[in-house]
Amino acid sequence: MSWFRPSRYVLLTGAGFTHNYGGYLSTQMWAAIFGQPEIRTHDKLRDGMLNFLNYEELYDLVLRGSEDPWLSLMTYSVDERRALVAAVRRAYEDMHSQICHGEDPSRTASAAAVCRAVLSRFAGARQERGFFFTLNQDLFVEHFFPTDTRLLQLPGLQCARWFNCRLGPTLDSETRTPLPNEDQVRALKEQFWQKGSIGGFVYIKLHGSLGWVGGGGEDVMVIGQTKSEVIEREPLLQWHFSRFKKVLAGPEAWLVTIGYGFRDQHINDAIANAIDRCDLKLCVVTPEDPGRLRSRLIGEVDEYGGPAHRGDELWNGLYYYCQARVTDLYNPSAARRLPPRGERFFKDIGL
Repeated sequence: MSWFRPSRYVLLTGAGFTHNYGGYLSTQMWAAIFGQPEIRTHDKLRDGMLNFLNYEELYDLVLRGSEDPWLSLMTYSVDERRALVAAVRRAYEDMHSQICHGEDPSRTASAAAVCRAVLSRFAGARQERGFFFTLNQDLFVEHFFPTDTRLLQLPGLQCARWFNCRLGPTLDSETRTPLPNEDQVRALKEQFWQKGSIGGFVYIKLHGSLGWVGGGGEDVMVIGQTKSEVIEREPLLQWHFSRFKKVLAGPEAWLVTIGYGFRDQHINDAIANAIDRCDLKLCVVTPEDPGRLRSRLIGEVDEYGGPAHRGDELWNGLYYYCQARVTDLYNPSAARRLPPRGERFFKDIGL
């Protein structure tokens, strides 16, 4: 018998969310990786970066090869693979420093305010379990989300420096967090919905995170265009993704996306399936013009190819469109008093 039930309102954030606070969009991440010394010292990697503006496509090619006959001729050495992994990790560390240790005090105040005014609204009430999913691998939430607002937890993971602004500009052994093994994940599953288990508001990083460490000591960040295959190999990520699909299939569920560009096939599949089979209501928060989003979803070819995987189903399943930046929905200097735009948004979706 379950004690908790999932909240109807589910949050999903992508790179566009933390971009407001110093995070990198895909093109900026490409530039950050390209600028690393490992790229400059390996001509083949430098050439690859120049040929693939989608760095995730190159990451797959270097580390996993390709079924494409022409691309399969481009093989990379062990040293080149290690160099690319190191360059990507360093770029993410640079982004962490930019987000969590910027010199602009107003942006820091705004980062704390969005946690109080926007993110915490998805916590659920009473016996509801709130779900906050993200595709981001940065540590924005772990740094800025205050524990005096709502008790937010990452199932199966803990670190004394999370949720108290104690993460340093660089990660050390005390901030590198080992993932639970298969037996530990099985135990988490068994007690997840029970009274006395972890708190009611859970934060789930679907693509892993900077600072997460696998059993072999490797970083656990899901990068590339074959993300679903990587997720299946890691017990915690596999369980996390199954939670995502299950929650979206709940009765009268709303999915609110902030900053997601709809370019991950497995995420689009989960959303589109829930729209088709369970009447999921999709709400998009983005500053992008609706015509531009529609074009990207159902017709236009952009730097990632196109149109988006199952984009027509996503567009036709759209239930609410908020053309705004997340920073328009709250007041950085008084987070508990929303501006009119924020009040209207949350009232319209019933949250």
